[in-house]
Amino acid sequence: MLRLKKYGDWPVKKKLAFIVLFTSALLMAVMVGGVIVEKTFSYRAKSQNNSMVLATIIGENLTAALSFQDQVTAKEILFTLKAETDILEAVLYCRDGELFSRYVHSGYWSNDSTVWFPATYAQEQLRPDITFNASWFTTVQEIKLSGKVIGHIVLRVDLSSLNEQLRYYAIFMTSFSMLLLFVATTVCMRLNQVILVPITQLAKTMVEVSKTQNYGVSVAKSYNDEIGVLVDGFNSMLDGIGKRDDELANYRNDLQNLVSVRTKELEIANSQLTHEIDERKEMQKRLVHAEKMEAIGTLAGGVAHDLNNILSGIVTYPDLLLLQLPPESNFIQPLETIRDSGRRAATIVQDLLTLARRGVKVEEVFDFQELIAQYLGSLECREFQKNHLGVSLHFPLQDGTFFIKGSPVHLSKTVMNLITNAMEAIQNEGDIFIRLEKIYLSSRPPNFLQWRAGNYIKLTVEDTGVGIASESLERIFEPFFSSKVMGKSGTGLGMSVVWGTVEDHEGVINVQSTVGVGTTFTLMFPAIDKMAERPQKHLDPLRKEGNGETVLVVDDSGEQRLIAADILNHLGYKSITLSSGEGAIEFLAKNTVDIIILDMLMDPGMSGLETFRRVLEFKPKQKAIIASGYSGEASIEEAYSLGVADFIVKPYSVDRLGESLHKVLGESDAGSAC
Repeated sequence: MLRLKKYGDWPVKKKLAFIVLFTSALLMAVMVGGVIVEKTFSYRAKSQNNSMVLATIIGENLTAALSFQDQVTAKEILFTLKAETDILEAVLYCRDGELFSRYVHSGYWSNDSTVWFPATYAQEQLRPDITFNASWFTTVQEIKLSGKVIGHIVLRVDLSSLNEQLRYYAIFMTSFSMLLLFVATTVCMRLNQVILVPITQLAKTMVEVSKTQNYGVSVAKSYNDEIGVLVDGFNSMLDGIGKRDDELANYRNDLQNLVSVRTKELEIANSQLTHEIDERKEMQKRLVHAEKMEAIGTLAGGVAHDLNNILSGIVTYPDLLLLQLPPESNFIQPLETIRDSGRRAATIVQDLLTLARRGVKVEEVFDFQELIAQYLGSLECREFQKNHLGVSLHFPLQDGTFFIKGSPVHLSKTVMNLITNAMEAIQNEGDIFIRLEKIYLSSRPPNFLQWRAGNYIKLTVEDTGVGIASESLERIFEPFFSSKVMGKSGTGLGMSVVWGTVEDHEGVINVQSTVGVGTTFTLMFPAIDKMAERPQKHLDPLRKEGNGETVLVVDDSGEQRLIAADILNHLGYKSITLSSGEGAIEFLAKNTVDIIILDMLMDPGMSGLETFRRVLEFKPKQKAIIASGYSGEASIEEAYSLGVADFIVKPYSVDRLGESLHKVLGESDAGSAC
């Protein structure tokens, strides 16, 4: 008890070190001893079993040699044991104990006769048994023939390998024990640090209280040992003094928290209010723009149909007349002028429809760089550049491709509008820089509502012109807005059409301008990885004439019916014209035609789409072409889903109508031939 009390009075650090190190040393000693003892017994048992099995096998092989007293064979059999490095000696005795043959391992040769087996054994000594020595053990095994003992085989097995293994295990376990002892020492030192931390904290707290007179502090109690008792006493001493300071601190903290909460609530409310105001402004701005676009759409939709009908005669009849005139005729140039003027007027109608998002949407994959290069090399661009000789265009061609998906016609017009505006912004001399770049957008840029993460083609058009004033910059994309002199250039639709085209192609357009420095337009469009393969058409492109096929034209406009009939008759088709869908259904119920040309919108009565749907009920294989000056994309898709073979944009042209009929009827003939 006195010793235990003496140990109990040790410091905690010393007690912990003693317990850890003593326990570790004891466990390591037991582990080393147990491993060595286990290895000794297991190896001996294994060696005994192996030697008994080997003696039995050798004995069975020696039965014949022993029976016929064939010492040569017996010696050969015994010498097969040289493959067993642990067999030091093997001796074969006759039944009467006389030595018959022996084998001695070459490395076991010695002049010391005491290591040899005797030449004669007494009968009572030759019993199946195992005898151990410090360096070897002996195995005696009977040799039987027909149940009778005819001799004995004695094997002496070397134990040096066991001793080597025991030495190896002793060295290894000693090293491992030293490592464990080192780990235990390290753990003990770490634990001592853990125990010393509360004492250090207590000392620091005492110094802090004595210097700052801050009685509100306290020391956390970790354990109920001597340190814990000391901490309890110190905290009790500070508790009475610190209560008053704690109450004052609590009041101060409560007041600060209250102010902080109110401030945060006010900040959140202000932030929400600012966000709502910004959203309202943005919504109001978009609403005004949407109302303007709706007004333009209403205007375009109301006049496009009639304008296209009026322009059909101006565009179509010059083509028919030109086909009938000789090359030297003086009327060719005036007719081409009339036709080109009509086509330009039709282009303005298409601009209105594009602005109102009601134009015919054509999508194909093409190289944007090639499109820009083609426009810059076009006659239209060169003619316009003649009026601005001081302007230099810079468009460095790059290796690789810049594939996008969309309408080449609309995007070419977009490039034209941007370059035209840039030229007109340069008063005397200046430069226009056109650049293409492949970029990856991982986050949404400003004003890009249709953004999706991925690859984009970035087009930059930069000029060194007069720039755009800030008040005009905000209205640049509004319909009919123009900062140019009225009547000098443009209609005020150019940039609005550009904006509508960019939106239709799921892109974004941004503009930066500094008065007196220049303007930069930046456009981004979703990129396509590669050019889609286009199906090869095996129709003869030169052959547009018909072979007397019957074509039914259904249109509510008499002028359009007359124009279509004249074109068809000129191309060699037989034309029939009707003014309504109801009349077409009644006619087709009794007659057969090769193909129908249907106006998409007819008033009053059924539309072209509804007419074709009714015709398919009793003529499911009827071929049809839809013609219209404008239609919604959904209507076009629905027409194709019903089986409409092609779509023609009004006003009619001889080439386009001839190509469409030839393609549809040619495919029909090819299908029939198959």
